[in-house]
Amino acid sequence: MLYRRILAATPRHFDALHMLGVVALQTNRPADAVDLIGKAIRSNSNIAAAHFNLGNALRAEKRFEDAAKAFARSIALRPDHAESHNNRALALEDCGRFADAVTGFAKALALRPDWAEAYYNRANALRKLAAGTRGKPGHALELSERALADYGRAIELAPTFVAAHLNRGNVLQELQRDEEAIASYDRAIKLAPELATLHNNRGNALMHIGRDGEAEQSFRKAIEIDPDDSAGFYNLSFLLLQRGEFAEGLKFYERRHMFARSQGRRDYPQPQWLDPAKDPIAGKTLLVYWEQGFGDSIQFCRFMRPAAELGATVVFEAQKPLRRLLSSFDDAIRIVAEDERPTQFDYHCPLMSLPMVLGATAATIPAAVPYLKSEPAHRRRWAERIGSDGFRIGVAWQGATANGNLFRSFALREMECLSRIPGVRLISLQKGYGTEQLQTLPEGMKVETLGDDFDAGPDAFVDTAAVMDNLDLVISCDTSIAHLAGALGRPAWIALKKVPEWRWMAASDTTPWYPTLRLFRQHAVGDWGSVFGDMGEALLDTLRNR
Repeated sequence: MLYRRILAATPRHFDALHMLGVVALQTNRPADAVDLIGKAIRSNSNIAAAHFNLGNALRAEKRFEDAAKAFARSIALRPDHAESHNNRALALEDCGRFADAVTGFAKALALRPDWAEAYYNRANALRKLAAGTRGKPGHALELSERALADYGRAIELAPTFVAAHLNRGNVLQELQRDEEAIASYDRAIKLAPELATLHNNRGNALMHIGRDGEAEQSFRKAIEIDPDDSAGFYNLSFLLLQRGEFAEGLKFYERRHMFARSQGRRDYPQPQWLDPAKDPIAGKTLLVYWEQGFGDSIQFCRFMRPAAELGATVVFEAQKPLRRLLSSFDDAIRIVAEDERPTQFDYHCPLMSLPMVLGATAATIPAAVPYLKSEPAHRRRWAERIGSDGFRIGVAWQGATANGNLFRSFALREMECLSRIPGVRLISLQKGYGTEQLQTLPEGMKVETLGDDFDAGPDAFVDTAAVMDNLDLVISCDTSIAHLAGALGRPAWIALKKVPEWRWMAASDTTPWYPTLRLFRQHAVGDWGSVFGDMGEALLDTLRNR
């Protein structure tokens, strides 16, 4: 090869080193590209293209911070190079610096305002920035709207841009504009009918507006196109479980472990417990371990008792903040924190796989409550502080807003109608995100708070559980507070969006998971007014019948 012969004669020849590096990058040898282009730059550091190509090679090597620096050097030498601004922004996005990435894409677009790919890239960064604004739903909405506009502009410039149609649909779905999302997916499907992701996401949007039959068809089409893609099975599991079809639903729900957000995948030399008939566990030690959120651990820990009743010694590795609360669950089950897990056991099982292993159905969910208890000393302390006056309602209005959960929360001001009922006391159970709403209540609306020491220690929900035992009612959005109230056997009303998460199942005001809970569902998407109007009537009935 010519460049090799040149290097044999002149080892530091810039052009030969640079072009060999470019060839290495084009032939999927990024490490060689980094080495060769780096040598070229050491020979001549004033060529913007070399720094640009070095950045591309470093990014291919997943050395994202170094890639961003290389692109920055390219920009310093050639500020009008839009591709360097774009690729630096991509590297910053890879580093998790989403706000800086958005700024970088804006600089690229200022230089090339008709560049569809840069609009698409900025929209992706805006979505990630929105997902990171946990606890700030207003800001998340603004960022999502900006992303939507950028996807739209990318499509205007490149109408066959399938990924832009797909992600535009995803944002619309996150904004609960599901009919528009379906239309966006349909346009993408016309362009790429064999892309399973499109059918999956279309199925999700259909499910969110209650068009279950069409949703199932979309999920099964995705599975038909790509039987190895777990997303179709995973999404279909939500639909089946929501309908109470546990046998197939729980089987498909196991595909959750294929996704990065699942904490359930562990590698142990011992086998995973999968079948009580084939793997009897009498006399064996079973390690069960947490996955996902606090609410999931509170909801699913109940299935450890049937496992113990098969004769196993059950050890549950819980999230460290939950260890103290869950210690009240069952003396026969040992609760340990993550840093205390045993090394000696016979089988292991993720917590949320227990229903599938045990063959649970909607009719056989262990629903005896309470299965968690508050601590007597805490109950007495909070009883003195709260007092017995009035009808005491503990309220929680906001859960995490990331991962598509933006609309499961409601604004605290929605409860104004309840606060004005004579004798009603609203007492905040909210911690962290959402508490700022206490500062902007409508005039005359009062919500009591419990002080800075309320659940201020490292143990989650210890005070909350004790407070709940001193209340007449709990009202919560779909968050861990709802699960705690149900596990304690406390009367609680749960405010749910039109089509909530699968565990609240089909349109009913009761749930087989928690006999003391009453569910209030939106009449239409986004309509919290109907929820609290219904609650207001129910509360008046409750007070009349006391």
